Amino acid sequence: MKLVALRHLSLKPFKSKAVAIGLVSMSILALSACSSNQHSKEHHSDHSLPTTLDKYQFTANNNYLADIDAAKQQAIESNKLLMLVMGAQWCHDSRGFIANLSSDEMQAIVAQRFVVELVDVAYFDDLHHVAQQYGYPAIFGTPTVLVIEPKTNKVLNYNSVSKWQSAHSVPQAEYVSYFASIGDAPWQAPTTNAQLDEFIAQQTDKLKQAYDYQRPIWAQVRAGIADDKQLTKVATEVWKYRVQLQKDIYRLQAELAANPNKELVLPQYPAFSWL
Repeated sequence: MKLVALRHLSLKPFKSKAVAIGLVSMSILALSACSSNQHSKEHHSDHSLPTTLDKYQFTANNNYLADIDAAKQQAIESNKLLMLVMGAQWCHDSRGFIANLSSDEMQAIVAQRFVVELVDVAYFDDLHHVAQQYGYPAIFGTPTVLVIEPKTNKVLNYNSVSKWQSAHSVPQAEYVSYFASIGDAPWQAPTTNAQLDEFIAQQTDKLKQAYDYQRPIWAQVRAGIADDKQLTKVATEVWKYRVQLQKDIYRLQAELAANPNKELVLPQYPAFSWL
């Protein structure tokens, strides 16, 4: 595993063995936790992917909202779609996505169809509002890739956002076929009702609280002032919850689409161990 630049962290030689061990442990955990789906059993290293273009990097940026607005306006003026990619440099699925996006075939598609904007979520910073302003409930995993019709703010790939949270394992041919055609079919709004809206609001608020609890633990491990045992436990709980929640939302919306009058049986989730 090759360590990559981490937000707010210098990659100068480590001053202590504890810091080095903490960073390595944290990076291993992060790599295993960034995806929303199980990866294929075959291991793919970053070296097997196209070389990432310099313009595709997740970097800290306090002006991300203004940059998104500018990208959206550019998409409108050029009659293209907005591809909003929320990820992080530590996440191998995020790196896998931007590497595959850098291939010659994908660059031809991007040039014809998309304006691409990358947003650094760091260590699951509270950026749910970015997805929510386009009608997607939360950032359940990285990368969260939204293909947006910029004039209407419609998320054209709503039901397949989770696919790209395992981007490192998606074959290049699937990138090409997916992004060459996304948006061609008529858009269908996700089906919902008051019961489901309330459920989503409650659960995404719970997810936000989990990220808020986990974030300072990551910071302590990165700083070398804590080992990764607690981080592993907390991150695993949060990972299981966020993956299942996203699946359940998709399932419940599909049930309502099939029968709008159905009384939904809402899932129950275990309480987090730290509560």
